[in-house]
Amino acid sequence: MRLQRARLLLVIRAVVRSLLRWADRSGQVAPSPASLNADACCADDCSVAILPFREYLDARMMRRRAGSRAREKYHEQRKEWLRRNRLLFAGMASVLAAFWLAFHVLVMWFTAPTYPALAAWMSGLLAGALVMGIVMLPDSPPNLIEKWQQGARGEERTARRLAKLPRGRWDVLNDIGNGTYNYDHVLVGPAGVMCINSKWSERRLTVESGSRTVFTERYDEGRSWSDDAMVKQARRDAFSLKERIERKTGQRLWVQGVIVWWGEFPDGIANVNDVDIVHGDKLIEWLSARPPQGLKDQAAVVQALKPGRRRR
Repeated sequence: MRLQRARLLLVIRAVVRSLLRWADRSGQVAPSPASLNADACCADDCSVAILPFREYLDARMMRRRAGSRAREKYHEQRKEWLRRNRLLFAGMASVLAAFWLAFHVLVMWFTAPTYPALAAWMSGLLAGALVMGIVMLPDSPPNLIEKWQQGARGEERTARRLAKLPRGRWDVLNDIGNGTYNYDHVLVGPAGVMCINSKWSERRLTVESGSRTVFTERYDEGRSWSDDAMVKQARRDAFSLKERIERKTGQRLWVQGVIVWWGEFPDGIANVNDVDIVHGDKLIEWLSARPPQGLKDQAAVVQALKPGRRRR
């Protein structure tokens, strides 16, 4: 059964790839009413049906890219953390196993003769709790590693929001390489080009005097601090993306730096040093209200930034 399913999947993939190659060769040609009512179907007519399907696949694959580099970092660092602490985990598992064995012997010696069912239940309960703890321990890496997983969640949520924008007017590119770093999202559309950074945090973000970002711990109101590193990084990313587009397309344009904040943000929308900060729930509303920028050649910008295929 599994072999038959695998063969069927291979056949389906081959057919889809053939159709997509056919669509590429055919080009995007709008059919006339006469050709749609004709008995014979030409290659141009087929491309009309295939191209929307290809656009859907491209958009779906682009959404899947969101957070991929952060996830890779998380898995790499978690794997290294597990490797370095493998002896510690093995020792802890041995100690817990010895503790359960001693408890089991005592329960069976003193309780089992009078209450055998209770003794078995107590021993099984402790064994299950210890096994659960041993299994969950490797999935609890230090906070420095866990932040990569949180970053991936933020990028995925932003990508799902951006996917609601109408296709044809907006182009969304997720996880675009930038040397050893990346651009979380690049949005190209009527409002121009935007370099978007996604941030997921349990801290509360406030903006003071329009120029200071202040972070406050959720469970410790007395602990707050100001830090502009996030805004500076967004400005650097926007500037480097601007240079990259101008170098590849020859177009002179402005790239707006944007931070999408997934966390408590009472202001909802703010601007700090030419960087827009928007809560994720208000992202689509904010984009819809942006004035048009009159981008010269949107297709050329998208093609210059569009990544190649990446294996998952």
